[in-house]
Amino acid sequence: MRDRIKAKRAPLEGAIPLAFIAILAIGILLGINLPRQKEGDNSDLEKGESATEKTFPSNDPAAPKKSTVLSIAIPAVDKDGNGALAEIIADFNPGSGITSIEVSTGLPLISPETQKSLITAVNLARKNARKGGGASTDISFKIIGGSEIVTGRSAGAAIAVLTLAGLEGNKLKNNILITGAINEDGSIGRVGFIEEKATSLNGTNYTTLIVPMGEKITSAPAGIKIIEAGNFSEGFALMTE
Repeated sequence: MRDRIKAKRAPLEGAIPLAFIAILAIGILLGINLPRQKEGDNSDLEKGESATEKTFPSNDPAAPKKSTVLSIAIPAVDKDGNGALAEIIADFNPGSGITSIEVSTGLPLISPETQKSLITAVNLARKNARKGGGASTDISFKIIGGSEIVTGRSAGAAIAVLTLAGLEGNKLKNNILITGAINEDGSIGRVGFIEEKATSLNGTNYTTLIVPMGEKITSAPAGIKIIEAGNFSEGFALMTE
């Protein structure tokens, strides 16, 4: 009985390769005449395919039509405990919502804590950007400072303001800075060293420093005004025209 079963299955096994080849040949011939997907058609992305294939929607009114570069000064404290100004430069380009930090010779290393703070700030700004422009813009950051390593969360509020200004096309005021950590709910967290950071404005065009609630000082340098802000929206309104 077993030999009889094998004898009956043998023709079927031999026919499978031939049938497969025939189907494959027909598929190739038919494929030549199949309509190709139109360039820029990203409907398949909604089904879970890679978002990196998505092209920038030229009809998105909230997205930048060309590269935009903005920068903001950051009140900081150097390795000797003195107030100093660092700078963050953001390059905005049409894309798919990628956030990156430039790392190269001559630029300071960015600590994991600072990187996490930057990501929180950028995500908050993208979420608050009008008309969805935040989701279709690539942003590359470069941090320039006087130290070899950038640490801490005190630049978070400034990065959030800078990012939203770039996404919405706002102009930053040239006489006001902000220091403070940024939380996911938009609140500005305490950072410390306010007096040292206030002294970093000496000899510059900056006359006002925004600080977290509860950190206003009375010992600010002459000519420097200290203002408290409790959340990201307050800080953004104060710093943009």
